[in-house]
Amino acid sequence: MQYETKKVSLAATEKRIRACNYLTVTQLFLKSNFLLEKPLSFDDIKPRLLGHWGTCPGINLVYACMRDVFAGQKDDTIFVLGPGHGFPALQANLFYDGDLAAVDETLKPDYAGLAKISALFSRIGGFPSHASPSAPGVICEGGELGYSLATAYGYCLGHPERTAIVLIGDGEFETATTLASLNLNDLLSSPNNGKVIPVLHLNGYKISGPTVAGRRSEHQLNELIRGFGYTPIRIEERLGTSSKAPAELYSQAENLVNQEPQIVFDGDDSDDAPTNTYEQVEQNITKLIQDEQSEDKTSARHTFEKAENQTDIIMQNLILDVEAALNFAKHSDESIFIILETEKGLSGPLVVDDTKVRGNFKAHQIPLPKAKSDPAELELLSSWLHSYHFEELFNKEEGFLHD
Repeated sequence: MQYETKKVSLAATEKRIRACNYLTVTQLFLKSNFLLEKPLSFDDIKPRLLGHWGTCPGINLVYACMRDVFAGQKDDTIFVLGPGHGFPALQANLFYDGDLAAVDETLKPDYAGLAKISALFSRIGGFPSHASPSAPGVICEGGELGYSLATAYGYCLGHPERTAIVLIGDGEFETATTLASLNLNDLLSSPNNGKVIPVLHLNGYKISGPTVAGRRSEHQLNELIRGFGYTPIRIEERLGTSSKAPAELYSQAENLVNQEPQIVFDGDDSDDAPTNTYEQVEQNITKLIQDEQSEDKTSARHTFEKAENQTDIIMQNLILDVEAALNFAKHSDESIFIILETEKGLSGPLVVDDTKVRGNFKAHQIPLPKAKSDPAELELLSSWLHSYHFEELFNKEEGFLHD
C-alpha cells in the first residue's frame, strides 16, 4: 500500500499498537458495547466466536513500525501478510489510518465505523476472517499459507523504486512454497528490482502444537537463513536494556523516535545469551501465572494489572528494535532477513482454567472460547479489553485522540 505519514514518537507508536490490539479483540468477540460504556455482559458477545488472535499482536507491531520507518517515502511500499488469518489486525490498522474509508465511507475511523467492523467481522455479508481482495492494498490473501514471499518478490520485480515488507508466520515457514521462494533472493538481487524485507514472526506455535522453526536453535535458524544469501537480524522480547541486535543496526539507522534507545549490544551467535532474553521474559510471565494461582484471586483483572507493566516494557523495546532493524534493512545493500521472536498472543490472557495460554498454541485462535457462557471467561475478557486503556485513545464524539 502506498502511503504518506509523519515521523512519530515512541509513545505515539505504542498508543497506536494498543488501539489496534483493542480493535482486534473487539472484532473477535463483541457485537455491542464496543467502548465498554457499561459492564460487559453475555449479550455483548457474539453468538459464535471465530477468528485467530495469536498472530495479531505481531502484525500490529510490525505494521506500526513499518509506518514509522517508511514515513513520507516516495517509493511504493507494500505490506504483504503471510498469516492472512490474522486479518482482524490488518483490518484494525486499515481502519485506524482511514484506508477503509477510502473504499467505503461508512468505515470512517469514528464510532460508527468501529461498531461496523467489530460487529460484522467473520459474519456472512460482513468481513471475512482472512485477508481478502476486498481490503484495500491486499494482493495476497494468506488463507493458504506459503505464497507471501513469492508475492512480495513479484511485486518488486522490475520496479527498483518498490519496497515490500513481508510478514511470514513460523507455521508458514515450514511450507515448501516458502522455502522455495527463499531462492528468489539470489535470482532477483539486482538494481533493476525493488527491495524485499522478510520478517519471520517466530512465536513458536501453530494451531495445535509447536513449529519447526520455533524448535530450532538460534544458530541453526541463522545458518539456514544465511544459506539463502540473507543476513539475519534477530529480535527478542526483553525487559532490560540488553539487545542481541548488532551495533551497526543503530549506528547506521536514523533515529525515528524521540526517545534514544539505551542499548547494550551483543551481536554474535555465541551461546552467552544477554540478560533478559525471551527465556527470562517467559519465566517472569510464568511466575506471574503461578502467583495468580497461589493467591486464589477472584478478579481476573489482578493478573493483567500485575503483567501490564512488564508487557509495556517489552512492547517499548520491541518497537525500538523492530524500527531499527527495518531502517537498517531499508538502507543496507545486503539482503536483510528479520527474525522477530515474541510470545504467541502477546498482551492477551496469561492463563485460562489453570492452563497457560499466552505463549502457547492455545492462543492461536480464540483464547476465551467460553466467553459467551462462562462468567470467569467473561470477566477475563473484560479485563483484557480494559488493559489497553482504549478510553485514553478514542472517544465516541471525536474518534481517535491523536497527539
